[in-house]
Amino acid sequence: MTKLRRSLWPPLPVVATNLPGILVPVMTEDIPPNSVNDAVPEAASITIPARPLSPVLNRAIERRMAVTRATFPTSPQKGQIVAVSTLEGPYNARPTSPVERPYVVLLEERIEKSSLWYGWLVSPEVDYASWWDFVVEASDGPCDPLAGMVQLWNPVYVSLPNPPTVLAELTAARLAAVHSLVADFLTAPEPNPADANPGRMVPRLTQAGFSVMTGTPLGTKGDPRLVYQTLYHDAAEPLRETARAVLRAGKKGWIEALREYFRAAANAVGTTLLPVPEVAHAMGSVPENHEVLGGWVRLDLTEETVNGDSVLIVTCAPIDDATGTIRLYQGNELLQEEQLNVDPSKVRRILIDPILEYTLVFEGGSPHCRVEVPWPAVK
Repeated sequence: MTKLRRSLWPPLPVVATNLPGILVPVMTEDIPPNSVNDAVPEAASITIPARPLSPVLNRAIERRMAVTRATFPTSPQKGQIVAVSTLEGPYNARPTSPVERPYVVLLEERIEKSSLWYGWLVSPEVDYASWWDFVVEASDGPCDPLAGMVQLWNPVYVSLPNPPTVLAELTAARLAAVHSLVADFLTAPEPNPADANPGRMVPRLTQAGFSVMTGTPLGTKGDPRLVYQTLYHDAAEPLRETARAVLRAGKKGWIEALREYFRAAANAVGTTLLPVPEVAHAMGSVPENHEVLGGWVRLDLTEETVNGDSVLIVTCAPIDDATGTIRLYQGNELLQEEQLNVDPSKVRRILIDPILEYTLVFEGGSPHCRVEVPWPAVK
C-alpha cells in the first residue's frame, strides 16, 4: 500500500467538484435546510479586513496576465494548449448542456476532412502528476495556471470548428519531448510501483534523450492519483461523445476522402477508379458512392454506426468472372482477408474505423494488378 509523505493539493473532493465539462449539481443532502443562511449575519454588519494575496495566488495571477499579453496564432495549431468552453457538435450545433468549466487540451494533429483534433487532456493539479504526466515548466513561456500538466494517459479528440482560447504554446522541441515521452509510455516496461512518491516531481530523460519533468510512478492501493486519473478519464467522456457525433455527421467528408485515397493508389500503379455509369444498371440509378477499381472489382463506399461509433464500410463484388483477394492490414497484422468470386452469394464487407490507420490491399483482375490503399494516406 502506497503511503503519503504529505497531503496533495487540492484534496480529491475539491478536484472532483472542479472537473472540466458538463455542470453537475452538487449533492447537498448532508447540509440541513437554511443552515447556511441562518449562520450568515446581515450584510451591513459584515466587516471584511484587507488581507494580502498569498504568493501562490499572486503567481497564478501573474501567469494569467502574461498569457493575455502574449500573441498566439488565431487558428488552431499543433503544440497549442487550448481551452474548450463549449462542446461543438455537428454543424456548430449548440451543446445540449453548458460546459461550466473548460476542457484544456494539448493539440497534436488535426484529423483530415474534419474539425477534429487529436490531443491529450491537460490539468492544473501538478501535485497529482504521475510517471506519464508531462509537467509544463516555466521555461515553456507564457502559460495559464490551468495548463499544469499533459495527461499522456488520457488522449482525446476535440471538435474545434471555431478558434479556441490559447492558454500556452509548446515549441517544436518541447512537442518532440512530449512525443518521446508518449513513445516511452507505449513501449517501455511499466515503472516499479515501489518508487511511488505522490506529490513529488522529478526531472528525467526519455529513452530518446529528451529532458522532461514528470511525477513518480503510480503506486498501489492508497495512492490518491489512482482516483484522480479515474475522475479525469470519466470527465473527458463528453469530449469523446461529441467527437463521435462529428464523425457520424461528417460521413460524406470521410467517404470523399476514402475515394480520393483509392484513386491516388490506383493511379500510382497505372490503373483506374471510375464511377459506375447509370446506363449499366437497368433496375434504377446507381448509388452515389459506387466505383469500379481496375475494371475488375465494384466498390460501394458507405458509412454506418456500430456500437455508437462511425465506421466506414467498403463492400466489394467482382465484375463478371474476375477473381482476386482483398486484405486489410493494421501495421503488419492481417485483420481481414476476402476472396472474390469464390462464393458469389457472400457479401464482402471491409470495416474501417476512420480514426485509425490501415492499409487495404486489392490484388487480382486481368491483367493482374495490386493496389495498396493507405488510410489515412501517408503525408
